[in-house]
Amino acid sequence: MQNIEKNKQTTRMFFDSFVNQDYELMVTLLADDVTHTMPGKFPFAGQMNGLEEYVTRIKNRFQGNVLEAKFDILHLTAEENRVATEAVGMFKFSNGLLYENTYHFLYFFNDEGKIHRMIEYMDTYGFTQLFSP
Repeated sequence: MQNIEKNKQTTRMFFDSFVNQDYELMVTLLADDVTHTMPGKFPFAGQMNGLEEYVTRIKNRFQGNVLEAKFDILHLTAEENRVATEAVGMFKFSNGLLYENTYHFLYFFNDEGKIHRMIEYMDTYGFTQLFSP
C-alpha cells in the first residue's frame, strides 16, 4: 500500500479511536512527540506537546462525559506526508448537551507512518460555549 493510502487509512482509524474512546488504539497511531495545535485567539487556542499530554487532555475532556460521538468525514485529501480532512462532528454529553461542529484537520505523518503533527480548525464559538468554565 502506498504511504498516501496508508496515511488516509490511519487518519480514518484515528477518527474511529477518538469517537469510540479507544485510547489503546489511539496511542498506536500517534508519535511519542506528537503536537496538536488549535490556532486562534480563543481560550483553548494553543498547542499540546507529546503523546501523554494529548491523550490525558482528551481523556479528561471526553472519557465518561460523552455518551455518543461521531465524525462524518466529508472530504479526505492526501499528498506526500499530509492528510487534510473536512469533517462534521457530533458529541452527546452525559449532562444532556449536544455539541456539533464543522472541522478541518491537517495531519502530518512521520517516516514510521504515525501522526506527529495535528492542526485543528473549527468554529470556535460553540466549542468555547461548551468547554469554558
